[in-house]
Amino acid sequence: MGDLGNRAASRDSQASAGEGAHGVEAKNARLGEAENAHSVEAKSVNGVEAKSWPDRQKLDYLHPAATHHGHKHRAPESFDPETADLRSLMHHTSRTLRRTWIAQLEPWELTPFQWRALRTLSECDGDARPSAIADRLGITPRSATEVIDQLEAKGLVERSPDPKDRRATRVQLTEAGTATAHSILSEGTAHSEQYFAPLSPAEQAQLASLLRKLARTR
Repeated sequence: MGDLGNRAASRDSQASAGEGAHGVEAKNARLGEAENAHSVEAKSVNGVEAKSWPDRQKLDYLHPAATHHGHKHRAPESFDPETADLRSLMHHTSRTLRRTWIAQLEPWELTPFQWRALRTLSECDGDARPSAIADRLGITPRSATEVIDQLEAKGLVERSPDPKDRRATRVQLTEAGTATAHSILSEGTAHSEQYFAPLSPAEQAQLASLLRKLARTR
């Protein structure tokens, strides 16, 4: 009986170990699938495909709610502007402006990405080819088509054949799209003035000059 009991206990121990190993393997497999899914999501967010790896940052800006699963960024509680270095100050300021801008677009039910496409059309006198919109936004033509579809569904843009090339298509702002673009631009200007109000006009000009210098070298 002693030998039988020991053999049974040994089999039970081996079975438990096998189940434990299987559980670990299953957990690792699930983690691997999650990482793969996150990788795919990072390359294509809400149908917007980046042309290159650096454009991941652009996707993060264009679809912050998607790339961060709907969680809003918040500045760390330990953030102290008096002791933060330049990089932290720039990051904090950028995130604050981004969150504010997303909130400003909510009444129009537009994402920052959709707004950029709308603004691009406005800057092109309300008429452009989809390829031009894609180039300006730094995205693939397919992604440009998708955002145009979204804006068209909202009644803000419309498509028409290109008079110079019947095989091509042009995108135009509708009256509603033009009015929306003007309203958002006006409100954006007001909010920017409010945000930068703590700086004197001379300080604002100096800040703009320094940022342009950085932009030209990057």
